Amino acid sequence: MIWEAHYSRAAGHVGVEKTVAVLQKYFYWPNLRQDVGKYIRSCTACAIAKPTIKKQGLYTPLPTPSRPWESISMDYMSGLPSTKHGNDCVFVVVDRFSKMAIMAACKKNITVEATAKLFFERVWVHFGIPQSIISDRDSRFLSTFWSSLWSMLDTKLTKSTAFHPQTDGQTEVVNQMIVHILCMYNSKHPCTWDESLPYVQHSYNRALHSSTGHSSFQVGLGFQPLCPIDVALPLAATHTASAHVQSETDKATSFIEHIQHIRQQVHDILEKSNAKYKQRHDQHRVPHKFQVGDKVWLHLQKERLTGAYQKLRPL
Repeated sequence: MIWEAHYSRAAGHVGVEKTVAVLQKYFYWPNLRQDVGKYIRSCTACAIAKPTIKKQGLYTPLPTPSRPWESISMDYMSGLPSTKHGNDCVFVVVDRFSKMAIMAACKKNITVEATAKLFFERVWVHFGIPQSIISDRDSRFLSTFWSSLWSMLDTKLTKSTAFHPQTDGQTEVVNQMIVHILCMYNSKHPCTWDESLPYVQHSYNRALHSSTGHSSFQVGLGFQPLCPIDVALPLAATHTASAHVQSETDKATSFIEHIQHIRQQVHDILEKSNAKYKQRHDQHRVPHKFQVGDKVWLHLQKERLTGAYQKLRPL
């Protein structure tokens, strides 16, 4: 079209309203505004060079688990110095309900079979088989062996979106915490970090979690394990606590009710947290339902680009 050639050479596309304002000085036809909008939306150069202010698609939170170890997330945290045992990576598994984390030192080149063995030795023996597993798109989590294994165990595998670590945000948060604590514990002896890992795991699981208001031990196991200071307390405190004698049946009933109350509390807190995050997140998005087969532009951050002239490279 004449107007397309004229405007493209003159100024480029600066949005529908500004384009219409310029064209109306020279041209007129019915549905001018609709045609301009359609043309600009189909422009490949604009789609590559100009990021959209409003992102399409509303936030869709993952379903809230109803009990501990029903749904878990897992990830590898690499980039650590090699220890005398040859470990330079941490295999992290997090329960999405109680936030309890299992941390196992391993090698970066660990195989799929070794990962499965590590999972069964460190997680399955204590908590059983989960109903769903969320992981990133690591080649070990995408292998035929891994998929076939969990398919036979009737466990659903969910992969995070490429370049979108928020899908598996739970393990990302734990990974950051592990790095910070290991930096403090092993700053003088960085090659012994795998010896400190069990203490890091215990401390993390014993600490109160900001999103649930309880420790992972309390939500997952129903009690807070003793620490050295508890053992050092005078026996008088123990005698005072045992002054209220209950029957064994009453104790069992109270214990079960206490666990159920905590877990219901945690479930409600997680639901409210997801709803609040969705409301805040959706303020910057517009509703759009993507269909299988739709083509989309993948937005890469500037820091992913390498080489000269980064500012002029497409987003």
